[in-house]
This record gives sequence, C-alpha cells and structure tokens, in this order.
Amino acid sequence: LVTVASFDGQTLLPGFYEYPFAFSLHSSLPTSMRFHDRRDRDSAEVAYKFTAFVEQRGNSTKIQTKRRFLVAASPLPDSQVPCLLEPVTHEIKAAGTIKKGTVTFGVSINDTHVGRGQ
Repeated sequence: LVTVASFDGQTLLPGFYEYPFAFSLHSSLPTSMRFHDRRDRDSAEVAYKFTAFVEQRGNSTKIQTKRRFLVAASPLPDSQVPCLLEPVTHEIKAAGTIKKGTVTFGVSINDTHVGRGQ
C-alpha cells in the first residue's frame, strides 16, 4: 500500500483529481497473455492489475477502482546469437532399402532469439 496524496483534515471537493505515480516491475515477470482452446474448454491467463482507493478516516467505506495493465516482454537485442551443435552420428540397422550404416546430423542456427509471432 502506497499513499500518493493526503488531505489531513481537509474536505475533498467533487471533481477530477490526477496523481501521477510510477512503479517498477521485476524484469522476470511474464508477458500479459490470454489463451483459450478452440472449443473454449481450457483457458489460461497472465494478467496484472492495480487498485486505487480513497478512504476517509473514521469511515470504513472506501471508494475504489481497479485497472488492468499490460506487461510486455523486453525487446530482443539487435545482435544475433548463433548456435552450432556438434554433429552426432547414429547407427542404422535398417531403413527402407538400406540395411546397415550410419547417419550424421549437425545443426547450425543463425539466430536463437525468438520473438512474438516468429
């Protein structure tokens, strides 16, 4: 709970009040998202919201509002991060018309960064 304004003993007149504020989120928070399967049987959501309220001393009634906000992942760096996996050889006992032998696989990836929609 953070107090952004106090009106000690003053009357809060009707009107529009604005109190700018800022807060920091941990960089490991997941991006806001919502998922529903095609048949709408399963769903998952990562959502964030904050609550603001006005309270009067000596009165238990609170005026409050809740607002959701989106958390977006940090942009990927501009530099590419390549990956080269060493070749691996496997023995083949039979594959179609080939009765015996070996097969070797190796992988080269130009950029291991994967962003939204990629």
